[in-house]
Amino acid sequence: MPKILVCQTPQMCYMRTRAMLDRAAGEGCELVVLPEGCVAIPPRCVDEYQLTLENAALRFIADWARDTGVGVVLALLEAVNGRPWRRACVSLGIDGTIMAV
Repeated sequence: MPKILVCQTPQMCYMRTRAMLDRAAGEGCELVVLPEGCVAIPPRCVDEYQLTLENAALRFIADWARDTGVGVVLALLEAVNGRPWRRACVSLGIDGTIMAV
């Protein structure tokens, strides 16, 4: 049976997030699910709902996924071109690529 970490921790700094992720990988987790606002600088879309790995916060988590071979589902809030915030979700594969938004 796969091991999944579902995190409900509110906003964390990068070092605390990395420590939690590393602990999950060390315990054999295959998938980590993070809530919206979990990372101190949440990933945001930049142009017309295009979410890319150019965003430093998303790149940080994608690099970790690639380095450990653990998939990540990250909920987020985003604002696009002055529009109101909306909920979104991004799925990162074990190779650190964006699988779905």
